[in-house]
Amino acid sequence: RRIRKPLIKDMNNPAQSPFSKGGNTDIPPLTKGGEGGFAATKETVLNRIAKTLSQSKGIIGIGSPRASLESNFALRTLVGPDNFYSGMSEPDHRLVSLIIEILTTGTARTPSLRDVHMADAVLVLGEDVTNTAPLLDLALRQAARNKPKEKAAAMHIPEWDDNAVRNAVQEETGPLYLATVTSTKLDAVAAGTFHAAPDDIARLGFAIAHEVGPHAPAVPGLSHEDLSLAKEIALVLKSARRPLIISGTSLGSGSLIQAAANVAFALCETGKPAELCYTVPECNSLGAGLMGGKSMTPSTLRGEGRGEGPDTVIILENDLYRRADQGSVDVFLGKAEQIIVLDHLLNPTSSKAGTLLPSGTFAESTGTLVNNEGRAQRFYQVFVPQGDIQESWKWIRDIMTATGTANKRWQTFDDIASDMASAMPVFRPAVDTAPAADDRIQGQKIPRQAHRYSGRTAMLANVSLHEPKPPDDPDSPLAFSMEGYQGQPPAPLIARYWSPGWNSVQALNKFQQEVNGPLKGGDPGQRLIEPNREGPVRYYKEIPAASQLSNGEWLTGPRPHIFSSEELSGYAPGIAEQIKRINSTNRDPS
Repeated sequence: RRIRKPLIKDMNNPAQSPFSKGGNTDIPPLTKGGEGGFAATKETVLNRIAKTLSQSKGIIGIGSPRASLESNFALRTLVGPDNFYSGMSEPDHRLVSLIIEILTTGTARTPSLRDVHMADAVLVLGEDVTNTAPLLDLALRQAARNKPKEKAAAMHIPEWDDNAVRNAVQEETGPLYLATVTSTKLDAVAAGTFHAAPDDIARLGFAIAHEVGPHAPAVPGLSHEDLSLAKEIALVLKSARRPLIISGTSLGSGSLIQAAANVAFALCETGKPAELCYTVPECNSLGAGLMGGKSMTPSTLRGEGRGEGPDTVIILENDLYRRADQGSVDVFLGKAEQIIVLDHLLNPTSSKAGTLLPSGTFAESTGTLVNNEGRAQRFYQVFVPQGDIQESWKWIRDIMTATGTANKRWQTFDDIASDMASAMPVFRPAVDTAPAADDRIQGQKIPRQAHRYSGRTAMLANVSLHEPKPPDDPDSPLAFSMEGYQGQPPAPLIARYWSPGWNSVQALNKFQQEVNGPLKGGDPGQRLIEPNREGPVRYYKEIPAASQLSNGEWLTGPRPHIFSSEELSGYAPGIAEQIKRINSTNRDPS
């Protein structure tokens, strides 16, 4: 259910709320007045927000790990750094902060997916990467073939001769070790698996680190079987040319993350170019962590230590009910006199809003995300939003204009990106992620559409038989048209892979420096995180105790799924129907 127009409801009369109605959400903006309210314009909504903020005794802003850096920065600017929350749950905030600490102060480098392809020995601690990072799963399946391919090389079979290589290698796989709580689809290509509770997996990781480098702390009370496995994996990692360690946040265990760091640090101390890869919960979790902000702790939600607390809450593209238990969020939102939500979905949080502003989806916006490598990557608007829909940062800019606090420079995307880089030096490289909006090649923009694209008039024939003027895009050097520069654009602006005589992705090699190599001009994005090669290695020494369960006790934990575990896919009608069916099937009849 999309939000397409700004909506206002009377907080004192929930019966007038338009947000709880089913069916089509193309309903007019409403404000209190008569029965059912009356339509409100965008100007009316902004004026009401301006009045609310001017009379507010306290304002806080809650960001989002699924919103762009620019939208989070705009909200941070509006409410002030001291009143800005990252929008992650308390466990996610803590674990992502730990990962950033490890990747910025440790000695191991975080790899790109291409780097993962080239690993010749891999250890996975805790993560079911098929469901938490599907592209990483694919990269690991390719990496598992690296060691066996040495046999083909010894037979003088060139690597590009895929069929001959497969015949030589058969079903053989390389050293990929998985330590997970249960079986995974990646087990089929693993050299060894270890299934245990999170703390026991962490203990195995700490033991492997000690076997690799004696300066890493030893693990007391380890069973003979687990110690033998630790020695086996350590020997394989030490003999590899490009060892890779993988962990992540899905099990909510800081010990697992620290154990993975210890293994990578120990390998680096022996001179190995070990790489350390972490999976994170959402598309911009690492960006939200670098942005900073306070954590949504249970005490924060309950209002403890805040005195009377803020009376106005601005929530950016975030459903707080996914971040904490329902009771705590109900208390938190119940204490706020005014709740302003910017989102594109109707969800439990937006249903509590007094003012709801329709923000563009990722396909209707331009922005920057930071992936798990720590690489800032630009994404561009694909569809022109209809009606009042616009990027969240533009809504916040309009709010600041209405309140008289606007930054006069925020006219285009480049303006806010530049201000973000100035205010937060960690994001300075992000400005160079892609060419500026006024960048031109031979005086032309880059067309989003292929030169064979046609039928623009026919597509809108139900509206008019005249071809409309293509929409303007002041925020990027791309054009909503098939007219423009037809040569090869810079890597960050490649809108499609096409070359004369080739079709679609078959032409990818025409854009690469060599077959299966980097793009001409370099791979898009800018790394924001690099390891610290200076100073002594600092190992983590808090080793958890072995798991002990009495008869009849169960240890429960999350099991992510490739679809539905992340928020947006869970709202897809087909997936939502399957979730409902599975939940009803698994419900205990008693």
